[in-house]
Amino acid sequence: MKAITTTVRQALSTSPVRIVVSAESQKMSVAWDDALDAEANHRAAAKAMAVKFDWPGTWYGGTLPDGRTRVFVCADHANAFLFQ
Repeated sequence: MKAITTTVRQALSTSPVRIVVSAESQKMSVAWDDALDAEANHRAAAKAMAVKFDWPGTWYGGTLPDGRTRVFVCADHANAFLFQ
């Protein structure tokens, strides 16, 4: 079973707001999209990682108690990239 975590990193003088996405030993950063709400930004970032590493399936997400980190877990390995 795979799990993807997403966490917001606030803007610095040298970089804009972004979402850090990690799973297993992989890590990447995705730019924040002001046209999306927070939940949609986290979903989009997790989906970007799943697509990049070819991890299709139905993914379900939730927020950890810290309120900043989301976790997405793959429930199956279907041929599509579905994020609930």
